[in-house]
Amino acid sequence: MISFHTELNKNRTKALNHNNTTMKRNRPHTGKQIDPTGCQPLCRTLIVGALLTFAGSTTASAVFDVYVLRKGDGVAVTGSAQAHHIDHFSGSSESVSLSNSWAAPSTDPNTRITQGGSFATYSQLTPSLDGNYLTFMGRSAAVDDAVGTTDHVVGMFNLQTQSFDTTTRIPTTEVEHQSGGRGFRGGISTDGSNLWFTGRNPGVYHSTVGSNTATSVANTWEYNLIGINNGDLHVSRRAGSTHGIHRWDGLPTTEVGNMDVRFADEGSGWDNDNGQYGSFAFAGDALFVTNTAFGASDQISVFFNDGPDVWNVLDGPGQSLSDTINGVPHLAAIDMGDYVQIFYTNEGGGDNNALYSVAWDRSTQTFDTPIHLADAGEGYGFAGVVAVPEPSTYALLLGLGAMVMVVTIRRRRNRVLSARI
Repeated sequence: MISFHTELNKNRTKALNHNNTTMKRNRPHTGKQIDPTGCQPLCRTLIVGALLTFAGSTTASAVFDVYVLRKGDGVAVTGSAQAHHIDHFSGSSESVSLSNSWAAPSTDPNTRITQGGSFATYSQLTPSLDGNYLTFMGRSAAVDDAVGTTDHVVGMFNLQTQSFDTTTRIPTTEVEHQSGGRGFRGGISTDGSNLWFTGRNPGVYHSTVGSNTATSVANTWEYNLIGINNGDLHVSRRAGSTHGIHRWDGLPTTEVGNMDVRFADEGSGWDNDNGQYGSFAFAGDALFVTNTAFGASDQISVFFNDGPDVWNVLDGPGQSLSDTINGVPHLAAIDMGDYVQIFYTNEGGGDNNALYSVAWDRSTQTFDTPIHLADAGEGYGFAGVVAVPEPSTYALLLGLGAMVMVVTIRRRRNRVLSARI
């Protein structure tokens, strides 16, 4: 099993990040560079982007680990409670193979975690900031039963031990503004202990692994999915006049109110009160967001960072992706330098109930043609997705980075010597 957790030498990281800044080309904007997820292991994608550019690699040359949350029992995915699996795929952006699959507890009332199968956005999958865990939200209902007002359950998958922890079980009565059947949609952890989760009507809450209580952070709006970027908590606001991406300073653990900043809420179609913001992912100075306000089908659209908390949508043909997207997609984005590699899933049924990859080219500001990678299978549905380059790719690229550093140092030293002469 390949884990996200590979600590990098701080000095090497600092030097490589410098190389990343100097080697990127064809950047349409020069706004503040932002950590893709706030997650230390995933920070390495910025390093990968620079070194792939240096090595002359193409979008198909990198090798990725892709983790997908799958719901169902092989019969039919319905609105009743469904079992969970985490599937691990490995390969390139053009072809992957299933490396492993783990079934979450689904029978014992004290440990099971299920989720309504028709709730597409309820099944986000996120990596912890220390890179050791995957987090997803569920309920305590028995498979095929109504979700109703059963307890909320946080699923934590330990990538080191390949085991599930479902001890965080929070009764509906502990969560303010909870109405029957509406639960938490996404959750995230920093270290396998601290948790933040969000949903429609419950709002945003903080808890710890193993707890049966939660502390409200913001509880008056309908929030959708969650992420941590640049050390700050972010959530998507699913609908209404204040929809968009909302940010709080830091990681609040007590009630702080409804937001510090709202952004990514402008451009044609995005100020529609019926717009439903779903999955989102940061990749350097780009932000990718799914939304249903652009017409009949869902879209993945691109925003660019033009300053602190200023994200402007790229309007025009080719700057949003709608082909093959039916149902609300979940996505993961990795900054590879000249392009951003995206993996996404659909829950639209048929061939659209699948895992896809697509590259977004920075120089042309357009999406390539999506590539179908894997089907969920009959009676199953793909949901949340997490993707990172494999450690073997990092090992090669770090070696290349060291070579770049040596050449840079020698050139600087030669300049100093020539100046002294």
